[in-house]
Amino acid sequence: MNLVDGIRNPRRRNTGRQTAALRIEIDGFRDVLCDRRDQTIGPLQVMILPISDKYSEYAHQVAAQLKAADIRAELDERSEKIGRKIRDTELMKTPYMLIVGEKEAADGTVSVRKHGEGDKGSLPVAAFCEEIRNIVNEQIKGKRKG
Repeated sequence: MNLVDGIRNPRRRNTGRQTAALRIEIDGFRDVLCDRRDQTIGPLQVMILPISDKYSEYAHQVAAQLKAADIRAELDERSEKIGRKIRDTELMKTPYMLIVGEKEAADGTVSVRKHGEGDKGSLPVAAFCEEIRNIVNEQIKGKRKG
């Protein structure tokens, strides 16, 4: 369908089908540029989510342990409900979330959630650090081969 804009220049209007096809092509190109498979090599690997302000001291200890292990982590200290923090972190596409509360602080563990997969259970912080290091090393080896 040919249209005329305000200055009387003929132009063609995109149909819904053309617009959808263009969006799919752009999304695919963005996936190639971002290489979404390598999520743990990205700028932020872990977000630490304390259930409430009472557990922020333990969350800071966890953050220090992760940074000592060269894992890029941030702490979400907003006074929001935990569901809101999880949803926001999922939207940010952060690969891992560590939820800390009373049980985790008492046991010295963290509750692990993976982006797109959900709850992975509780782990000691050292075991989680080792798991992330192994994943990153495997991804780096795969990059070198390819």
